[in-house]
Amino acid sequence: GETGSAGGTPDGDDGPDIPRLLAGIVTGDRSDRATAKTERCAAWLLGEIAVAARTGDERGLDDGDREETDGQDEADDRDARGDGSSSDPGRAVSWLLDALDHPDEQTADIAAAYLPSVATPSAERALRELSEDSATRPDTKRRARRVLRRIKRQTAASAVDRAIEYVYVRWPADY
Repeated sequence: GETGSAGGTPDGDDGPDIPRLLAGIVTGDRSDRATAKTERCAAWLLGEIAVAARTGDERGLDDGDREETDGQDEADDRDARGDGSSSDPGRAVSWLLDALDHPDEQTADIAAAYLPSVATPSAERALRELSEDSATRPDTKRRARRVLRRIKRQTAASAVDRAIEYVYVRWPADY
């Protein structure tokens, strides 16, 4: 019988690093074997993996509103840069950032659609740098700015939701 984890090998090895393989397709490392449709699907799967990992991270928090610790910014920096020492969620975010400059417009747009859902503070910094870099292609700059605007709107909407006080009454006399 198989004793390994789901998706792993029987000897306990985790098997292939799926997000890394998808990123290889999306970032063009495997362009000789990938069609545009394959690249789009890989970008979509990479985004879904990043969202699922982020959702899993949030479920692990005590109350969901906990402030970040001083060490968190350092971890975010490693995650957004994808230096190999970070977890899969951070590497996936880094690869989505790289995919913003993909030659296929739809693939780049897929990456842009997922980034607001999974962006860390360091990913936001990377987006700002990308949008201001003179060497960046104009369409990539526009995508980065669009992602930053969506993040800003989500942050503002979240702040408004937290600022509204709801009072529930059970009986008309409670008014």
